[in-house]
Amino acid sequence: MSLYRCSLKPGIFLNHLKNDRFKTGYFSLNFILPLSIENVAYYALLPRVLRSGCESLPNRRAIVKRLEELYGADIYVRHYGRGDKQIISFAADFIDRAYLPQDERADVFSETLAVLRDLIFSPIQQNGLFLQEYVDMERRNCADAVRAMINNKQQYAIHRCTMLMCEGETSGIPILGTVEDFENLLPQKLIECYRHMLAHAQVEIFYVGSSSPAALETVSAEFFCSKMDGRELPQTQSARILHANTAKQYEETANAVQGKLVLGFRTGVFLGDTTQFAYSLFNEIYGGSPSSKLFLNVREKKSLCYSCYAHADLLNGIMYVAAGIDREQKDVAIKEILLQLDKTRQNEISQEELYYAKQSLANGYRSLYDSPEALEVWYLRRILAGSVLTPEEVIERIMQVTAQDVAAIAQRVSLDTIYFLRGDGTCTDEEGEEDD
Repeated sequence: MSLYRCSLKPGIFLNHLKNDRFKTGYFSLNFILPLSIENVAYYALLPRVLRSGCESLPNRRAIVKRLEELYGADIYVRHYGRGDKQIISFAADFIDRAYLPQDERADVFSETLAVLRDLIFSPIQQNGLFLQEYVDMERRNCADAVRAMINNKQQYAIHRCTMLMCEGETSGIPILGTVEDFENLLPQKLIECYRHMLAHAQVEIFYVGSSSPAALETVSAEFFCSKMDGRELPQTQSARILHANTAKQYEETANAVQGKLVLGFRTGVFLGDTTQFAYSLFNEIYGGSPSSKLFLNVREKKSLCYSCYAHADLLNGIMYVAAGIDREQKDVAIKEILLQLDKTRQNEISQEELYYAKQSLANGYRSLYDSPEALEVWYLRRILAGSVLTPEEVIERIMQVTAQDVAAIAQRVSLDTIYFLRGDGTCTDEEGEEDD
């Protein structure tokens, strides 16, 4: 399955993936803007407010009723970060026309997109601002979501490591905003951010389903492009940090039994680089699967942790190693994690490790075709990186990577930050006693 991509207007693009496997279609509209500490909370709040109601469907009850009439179609919103960009996403799932009753071939696709269009472009306004009732409700929900981050201790530890490691960088901006941001939010600035998004954001439209590219161009132009002018996209790129000279250390305490250890590394590799394929294989061998060095040695053989894995952020050139450990095992766990990295640098990689890592990656990439959302994430990341390859093309490149290539990539990885969320010996209801 290859991506058909075209420009509908300057700065507005359609991405079409023809797929007859699903009984539903998937359509999304993604507004992409530079990530900024000054407005990240506003853009985190904005899609929630827009999803609350529009002129034709003034509340959530009316929206739900209308979607039920469209054979259970669904519309959902997201705000998330990718590299130095923030993405405000509006997506819809709807039944494919081929699976509608023979005696009722309603145009569910167009009618669902009409709801999506109205939510984005016709919000309820009062005195030139969003309806205050919806703003207040959703900013409380956003603030609660920020407070709830601590309930997932491992993800919270990764979040804190990122903020400390990337302080002063775009990567260190908290994508959810802060509680204080939502408490001090200005309604006038929220509507200004909305207008700025419609006028200046890069727009990436995605479709996965059985309709033809020509049909999608027509409906996208009719429902969405007619509401937006073209825009000139600035060519900007944040400064890249390729190497860490010294490792910073931080420790905080939380109500928990386990300690949460996160090691943040600079990889020197970014999505779109020719070395990205060797890096993906390195990450899989080092800590990306149950057959990795971290899992088999740090967790299984040494029993130093309840979980241990490596996760890559290739848009930011960062790798995290996350582990749930006993509080007393911090130093020995760090030593063993770094030992396994040194072994990879020294090319202590068996042919069996190489083979299983390649097969694991290939299977993971092929599974992307089981989910329209996963395909969207795959291609959108690569569009932002300026290097659009299909999963099959990436698999082909990875199969050509040698153990020497992996060792060379491992030698570029440098430790930047050690963060430890020390459990105080108590256990909250949210965390429980379960293994990660």
